[in-house]
Amino acid sequence: NIFNGMLVCHDCNKNMTSSSQTQNTRYVCSSYNKYGTSICTSHAIMEYQIKEALLVFLKDCREELVKILEDFDIIFQREVNKQDDLSALQKDLGRIKQEVKVLMEQKMREIIKNPNMENVIDNMYNEAMNDKYKMISCLEKQIEDTINLETKEANLKQNFKSSINMLDEIIHSQDITKKQVLILEENGDLHEF
Repeated sequence: NIFNGMLVCHDCNKNMTSSSQTQNTRYVCSSYNKYGTSICTSHAIMEYQIKEALLVFLKDCREELVKILEDFDIIFQREVNKQDDLSALQKDLGRIKQEVKVLMEQKMREIIKNPNMENVIDNMYNEAMNDKYKMISCLEKQIEDTINLETKEANLKQNFKSSINMLDEIIHSQDITKKQVLILEENGDLHEF
């Protein structure tokens, strides 16, 4: 009985229990089954009816996932722009690191030419270099965020594809197993079904 413990009576919010008659499994309200009409009304549903309705629901879910996947790059902005943005950030980072190197070299030359002005030169260059270090830190954070976002988007896209593949397997077989129901329930896909 693949839906045992998952079905709830709409009227009394108690679990539906299964009873098998030959090949047909039927789910009935446990309150009605135990106490009769004094607690709840008589309603039951056959397992094959649940499976049929679930397959229709899963087909609809699959269609929505396919639409989302088709529009994925539009939804999460264009892939080309993200690569361009990342390249531009990395180029800026390289340029600023080079500027720091040039500043350090200039500072050393200035100090060698004017040893008696070392403190003034040191303060002047340190202020400029500190600004560059802040820019480097900011760019490194932007690069890290861009890479993390790309990774998250790739994982999300793969999850959509995996979900579609699982739904295809269920829909193609025209049947659903207890394991598949548990996976769908775990992912929250069946909560509102």
